[in-house]
Amino acid sequence: PEWDEMLIDRDVSLQARLETYFADYANVVLQKDWIRIFLLSAFDDPVIAQRYTTMLRRRIFEPILAEQLHELGKAEIKDATNREIALEMIWGFHSTFFYIGIRQWVFKVPPKIALSAMMKDRIAAFLAGLRGFLATVAS
Repeated sequence: PEWDEMLIDRDVSLQARLETYFADYANVVLQKDWIRIFLLSAFDDPVIAQRYTTMLRRRIFEPILAEQLHELGKAEIKDATNREIALEMIWGFHSTFFYIGIRQWVFKVPPKIALSAMMKDRIAAFLAGLRGFLATVAS
């Protein structure tokens, strides 16, 4: 629940909110047992993974989109396809962090640098790309 509040705290820049969120997310989710149980349970029955990803969209991805639009002074995206593209951009970005856990705990190929060392730049690059896309589609 703290993540929900953190992501909509407009007293803090979206970049800083995402840095805090992903640092906390990494500490919770990128653990060996969590990654392996999540993936193995999805093979057996995808219902838990589907619920989790539905929750991510509602509680994380949609607020990130709304907050980025707010920072840009833009209204909601009216075109359904463009809205889905924006949400897919967020999904893909979010997945890059989860994939670090897969690399480390499933493939046994951990990154050569600490997550904290790459986080700030990765978030800045994502936001630049999202801003560029939203500038062309949002009113």
